[in-house]
Amino acid sequence: MEQLANLLVQQTALSAQREERMVAMIEWLLSPFGGVAASSDHRPATNDAPARLPAAATPAPFLTSSASLRDFAAWKIKFNGYMLLTRANNLPPKEQRAILLSLLDEDWNRVIRYTLQVAKDTPAKEIVMAIEAHLRTQRNVLVDRREFYSWIQEEGETLDDFLCSLKEIASFCDFYQHCFDTQLRDHVVCGARDNEAAKAMLANKDLTLNNAVDVCRASEVARNTRAELRSGAIGKVSAYQRQRSQTREYGATRDINQKCTRCGYRRHTDFTACPAISATCRNCGESGHFQSVCGRFDVDVSDTSTERTT
Repeated sequence: MEQLANLLVQQTALSAQREERMVAMIEWLLSPFGGVAASSDHRPATNDAPARLPAAATPAPFLTSSASLRDFAAWKIKFNGYMLLTRANNLPPKEQRAILLSLLDEDWNRVIRYTLQVAKDTPAKEIVMAIEAHLRTQRNVLVDRREFYSWIQEEGETLDDFLCSLKEIASFCDFYQHCFDTQLRDHVVCGARDNEAAKAMLANKDLTLNNAVDVCRASEVARNTRAELRSGAIGKVSAYQRQRSQTREYGATRDINQKCTRCGYRRHTDFTACPAISATCRNCGESGHFQSVCGRFDVDVSDTSTERTT
């Protein structure tokens, strides 16, 4: 076993060395001077370094012509991150354009060539802005605003989920920046389902968006806390009622000086401890009690030693 363990340790060390050599070889191939500059200069890379894919690069984001304006907004964030990680922002505009076109389908390539007024040496950032403007012209802003004004908090929806959806919709409504928070504040007051929070918000004449969110969140926390306390109290009452019902059914009580109505012994704190539970009465033929305590016959309880020891 010791030899096998040593062999496994040696194999693990050799595998780690091979991986290190493979990584070094890949970095040498990707470096602009065949690894000479990387070996002679150990300074950290800066923004002026040439573009190259990192060792653990994420897949490049792809955009199709069926994407909506919201899908494009999510793709835009991923594309900017991709360009930053690969350092493609430092490439010439023509190469940036080539990278962008490779991440678009054929329909988008035709739109860029024949519809958008962009030159061949336009950077990728400006082309993305032109694509976004083209998508906005294809959609009526009133549709987004109608969705914004009709959006209300659903039953069981948390405040954070409601506010997140509301902000996402508002970002496509082309609201002026100085009234963006005011629009959100008004809709939080109108769309929140909590009546107590709505009354507290309406009572504040100088209500801001942050104040409205704080009021709704505090009311939500208080409501959830009351529900948890109420459910816990109901659970305790239900357990107590079940225990009382079992006590009444099986004759279990804390008073140990009284006798059990099933077996004739002293009462049990646990009904499962009664020996008459699985017994059959010889008088009436029913189960669950001894002959000595059967109510159909007048039997002397003192003469029941046989049944009690059963």
